[in-house]
Amino acid sequence: MLTPAFRMARFLPEAVESVLAQDVPNLEYTVLDGGSDDGTVELLRSYGTRLTWRSEKDEGAAEALRRGFAAASGSILGWLNADDVLLPGTLRAVLTAFEQHPGAVAVYGGGWWVEEDGTRWKPYPVSPDAAAMLNRECLICQPACFFRAAAYRACGGIDASLKSAFDYELWMRLSRLGPFVHVPGEWAHSRMHGSNKSLGQRGEVFREAMAALERHYGYVPFQWVYGRLLYERDGRDQFFEELKPSMAAYARSLPAGLLRNRRHPLRYTQEWASQMSWSGLLRRLGR
Repeated sequence: MLTPAFRMARFLPEAVESVLAQDVPNLEYTVLDGGSDDGTVELLRSYGTRLTWRSEKDEGAAEALRRGFAAASGSILGWLNADDVLLPGTLRAVLTAFEQHPGAVAVYGGGWWVEEDGTRWKPYPVSPDAAAMLNRECLICQPACFFRAAAYRACGGIDASLKSAFDYELWMRLSRLGPFVHVPGEWAHSRMHGSNKSLGQRGEVFREAMAALERHYGYVPFQWVYGRLLYERDGRDQFFEELKPSMAAYARSLPAGLLRNRRHPLRYTQEWASQMSWSGLLRRLGR
């Protein structure tokens, strides 16, 4: 279990305590800090031998995780960002799920999006069929997903060149090695705020996720092409700031999508045209 600190010392105590409170044997818990000077090191020292930690410069979260996982000795891996929280009983449920599903490559539970102060906002949109839908979207809550170390190493591990979509891209490769098993129940809180990677680096998320879709599935769906054009137009994070539909962006999404999907022009054109249904058009125009 790794916790990258990401210079978020104000959230870190809650994240650390949520892991230390898990009632499981042989927990190997390492906190990775990127050499921050915000009080993180002093906080980590205060835990004594209850966890291990490293504070050193890195090239980003993915690179730090890759180094951490390379040193890990456990047979099941997962990570928790400094602003997220594991719910009580999560790791016990993870162990049980792997025992019940020996062929599973990964197991994942549900989660909640929470506000900056930790108040629950709404359920994370997790799907029992998430692995089959990775070619369109990611419906797996990252802090609520755990995977076999052998599978992680077999697929090549986290791509350290990525800055934002490294979890989504990892799921794509892991899912080719075996089943992702969904377990009913809530396992984690995912904190959403302006410094969150998914929102604070929205443009990077679009770029990396679309490149991963193209590389692994050979096709970038309409929703990604259209969403990126809208983001480039108005800079809305499309989470707290709702997506604002645009007929101009919709029109541009045809040539942009065809350029991106040169090998599948008919498929993309049909998907693009299907958005022009009467109800779909009204929804996109926001009327």
